[in-house]
Amino acid sequence: MKRFEDLLEQLDECHCADVACDCSEVLVHLFELVDEDMPVEQAQRMLQHSAGCEHCGDMIRAEVMVRLALQRSCTSDVAPEELRARIVEVLQG
Repeated sequence: MKRFEDLLEQLDECHCADVACDCSEVLVHLFELVDEDMPVEQAQRMLQHSAGCEHCGDMIRAEVMVRLALQRSCTSDVAPEELRARIVEVLQG
């Protein structure tokens, strides 16, 4: 559990020297940014900040890598018909 607490603390720390740092904005809107669910101007501002801030850039890259790994592991394999029939049978009692 301590490992996760340390990770959260690191995510909250600003590691850039920029006085007008937007690290908190990137952290708060990370999922919206990766989901492309925000105004283009805001996304561009956050990406511009992240290009010069290693910490924010790393957070975005990490989230993208997680999403890519999930996409690769979530294949559209269909269960064999006999397995599907057994599941339906169990569910119907």
